[in-house]
Amino acid sequence: MTPLMNIQTDKINSLMLPLTGFGNVGGQSVNLVDEAKAAELGEALKQGDVSGCIEKYGTEYAVG
Repeated sequence: MTPLMNIQTDKINSLMLPLTGFGNVGGQSVNLVDEAKAAELGEALKQGDVSGCIEKYGTEYAVG
């Protein structure tokens, strides 16, 4: 049995970098990052616990 077979998938959360919307820079479509929420998520990742961000913002993809 490989170690990956022991992963409890119900304990995994998928998160995206928070966005404020979409834009155009130099003729290219871009995602506009919500800098404040991204910093908050970054700090949570550094601390090894994103549960507060999940509780506050959820895990669904939504702009804004």
